[in-house]
Amino acid sequence: MSGCVYFAFLKADIKRSLNGLGILIPATEKRPINAITWTSIKFNYRAPAGTILLRVFFGGSRNPVIMNKNDEEIIAIAFEELCLIMQMNVKPLFTRIYRSNHENPQYDVEHLKRVASIKKNLPDNIDLAGSAFLGVGIPDCVNQGFVAAKKAAQSVLSNCAKSL
Repeated sequence: MSGCVYFAFLKADIKRSLNGLGILIPATEKRPINAITWTSIKFNYRAPAGTILLRVFFGGSRNPVIMNKNDEEIIAIAFEELCLIMQMNVKPLFTRIYRSNHENPQYDVEHLKRVASIKKNLPDNIDLAGSAFLGVGIPDCVNQGFVAAKKAAQSVLSNCAKSL
């Protein structure tokens, strides 16, 4: 379970540079939030001119306990972290919180090695595809599907050739 809090601000009130698309917060920081994205920089149509939309991620495998808090508590925590990290102290124009019980997989360290080991031990005519294995984005999953389909087609053709 995880979620995000959106905060809208006047662009003029944000003094920190918004180069890039956001920041990931390392687990070693032991902060109650996981990341901040500059949503309206990444997708410029998500906020009117002169405003900035920031998204703060929380929860997940790194901090599942925060999900036990009510929305107001989470918004307060997210806002405090946002102000500390962004070096600002200005009230948002609005906030919205969204919780998700069914989110993307969160890979552990060594995940790719684990997937490679699993794939190595599968029969030749079986492959894996999907967000749990080699990428959670739609392009990643589509590519995995193509690779798995190609492997399956080659296996079928090979078996057909053997039976001739």
